[in-house]
Amino acid sequence: MIYDMHRFFHSVVRWPRSHGFGVQSPFAYRFVTEVVRSHKQLTLIPQSFYDEFSTTNKKLLHFYGRLYDFLQHEDGINAVYVIEGIHADAATYLLWQSLITLDKVVVSFDLYDCGVLFLDGKMPKFNYKVMLR
Repeated sequence: MIYDMHRFFHSVVRWPRSHGFGVQSPFAYRFVTEVVRSHKQLTLIPQSFYDEFSTTNKKLLHFYGRLYDFLQHEDGINAVYVIEGIHADAATYLLWQSLITLDKVVVSFDLYDCGVLFLDGKMPKFNYKVMLR
C-alpha cells in the first residue's frame, strides 16, 4: 500500500518530464516518446502466460519490447543497462545513485520501476526522472 502511494506521488511530480516537456536532447525526447510513453503493445506472449503477470511486470514486459525495437534503429549506443527495482528499498536506490554518477554513464532514465543507463561518450551527461507508461 505504501509503495503504491509512493509510486503515485512520484508519478504526479514526474508528469511533465514523462510527457516530454523539458527534455532538451533529441535522443532523450525520442526515448521518452517512443519507448517510455508509447502505446505500442507486444503480442509475443501467449494470453495464458500474460494473465499471470502483475501490472508492473506487464508494463516492464512491454517496455522491454519497445526498448529492443528502439535500440535496433539507434546507431552509436555503446551499451545499455536496465536495472529493475531501483526504488524497492534504500539500498537499491543508493546503488542506483552511485551508478548514475559513474563517468561511463552518460544518460540515465529513472523510470521508478526500473532504471536505464546509456553508455555513450557522444551525448552530454544528464539524468531524467520519468514514469513508465
